[in-house]
Amino acid sequence: MRITAVIAECNPFHSGHAHLFKTIKEKHKSDAIMVILSGDFVQRGEPAVIDKFARTRMVLEGGADLVLELPVRFALSSAEGFARAGVAAMLNSGVATELSFGMETDYSKTHFIRLCEYLSEEPNEFKELLRKLLKTGISYPAARQQALKQCLPDFDESIINTPNNILAIEYQKALYHFEKPLFPIFPVTRIPEVNAHSIREQMQNNGDTGLYTNDFSKAFALQFINGELPFKHDSEFTEELYYRLQNLINYSASLKDWIGACKTKQYTYSRISRCFFRYMLNLSDNRECNTANDYAPYLRVLGFRKASANIIKMLKQEAKVPVLQKLTTDQKQLDAYGRRLLNEDLRAHEIYRLHLLQKYPDLNLNDDFSNGVIMLDNS
Repeated sequence: MRITAVIAECNPFHSGHAHLFKTIKEKHKSDAIMVILSGDFVQRGEPAVIDKFARTRMVLEGGADLVLELPVRFALSSAEGFARAGVAAMLNSGVATELSFGMETDYSKTHFIRLCEYLSEEPNEFKELLRKLLKTGISYPAARQQALKQCLPDFDESIINTPNNILAIEYQKALYHFEKPLFPIFPVTRIPEVNAHSIREQMQNNGDTGLYTNDFSKAFALQFINGELPFKHDSEFTEELYYRLQNLINYSASLKDWIGACKTKQYTYSRISRCFFRYMLNLSDNRECNTANDYAPYLRVLGFRKASANIIKMLKQEAKVPVLQKLTTDQKQLDAYGRRLLNEDLRAHEIYRLHLLQKYPDLNLNDDFSNGVIMLDNS
């Protein structure tokens, strides 16, 4: 049985995701699609505009057969950490036969694989040049791009300066990291006119129901006043960034204003925003993670199609880590590390849920235990 894994945020689900799913099933003849989905907070360093349960339903209605949750610690990570956690979940499922993802540019396998191999190996000349460029105060993405231009004369900049291409490279690097370099991949050229960021902006401008960065301004301010020093737990949230924030923070300003005030050539907006939300949610970073089980110590089922219920059965038989379907009982299978990550997910959802209900008192969003697994009836 061909089961294609897709690592996604679907924030929100749109026609580009539908195109990807349709291509996987119709062109690639996949029997089922397993989506590894970010929960209530996403990799750009912001809340998901729509909660994870509503997005799970959208994803299933859009053509997916099974949805698993990416732990929040890794959903709010760098592109490398995000990709490693998604790939680890796919490998630990034991049922995924290939990985598919969208790319902004046409896929050139030879050039793509060569670039991924080079970045995975990181030759000494590249690492040394990267270190020198970072010392000039530019951001890591900019330094990496300049280093590649100098070290690889035929380097195609277009393959590394767009979000989906960057993630595609990180997925392949993650496969090298977990010693699965030959695991099948199926890239799909994305629809260029579809832009999730524009959709979210339009939703916010239209006053549509949703949560946005500034909805968490007070929560972040409270954490900053009462919390521990963030750089003790988070290597990205440096001492320099913390004291910069301490000097600039204005408690009458918005969270986006604070992020913007701290932004420099070295610290990108997304990096700062991820740091701030990890700090607010009291998350540690992933510097100690190495194995697939470090990144995916369990597989949390958010939803599935009833017609594809056999995939759940296969998952439970083949998974290399505990599968969480009924939280009250299944979480007992977890070790201390797995429980810590699950508790982070549960706490993050509660923080998201409370902010949503405070903003929209008439909405009904249950906690993780009350909501349960979404089962989509296709009839």
